Amino acid sequence: MVREPTDVVTVQGSVASPGAVPLTARGERVLDVVAQSGGAEGDPAVTTITVIRGGHSATALLADLRRVPSQNVPLQPGDTVIVGGAEASVLADGAVVAPGPIPFVPGALTLQDAVAQAGGLSARRAQPEDVFVFRRQPPGESFLLRQRDGGIRTVTGDVIIRADFADPSDQLDAAQFQMRDGDVLYVGEEALARFGRAFALARGASQVPGE
Repeated sequence: MVREPTDVVTVQGSVASPGAVPLTARGERVLDVVAQSGGAEGDPAVTTITVIRGGHSATALLADLRRVPSQNVPLQPGDTVIVGGAEASVLADGAVVAPGPIPFVPGALTLQDAVAQAGGLSARRAQPEDVFVFRRQPPGESFLLRQRDGGIRTVTGDVIIRADFADPSDQLDAAQFQMRDGDVLYVGEEALARFGRAFALARGASQVPGE
């Protein structure tokens, strides 16, 4: 079997060298890519390994993977392996292929990653120009938003970010926009208006910030 250059998995969390690991015809398993990433840094007895595939995830202790070969499953292109526990999650909803929670290590999930881990946009139902992030911020918290004119403003309170995935520049920006624990990713479909009323959604939502 010949692998393509895009046949990679992503390793996150408590490893020496997190990042993309290429798959080969050998058929790498979970422990193989953890080793290629420098190995887990914690105690195997308490270190969790989470594999995310599409909108689904499974978690086991590292010690169990070493002890029970059947748990050391083969990986597929696009899988994400999180070492040490996924301390945060976002919820994917709307016109994505695999809606549901997406666990991740804080600081290691962009908007583009979140869409990909939700299986991508539904070919039949999605409106690519209506990709939204709903973010609730505790009082006193804020983040910097770079606007289209190049200006930067401080955003406080609840916010809705809109990205147009039919626009290549928005997709590039989405690859830089970091998701936060508790964010909701929503991809518009025919029921967008009803969903929008529930969340006070407006076409004037802030555009996804660029770098």
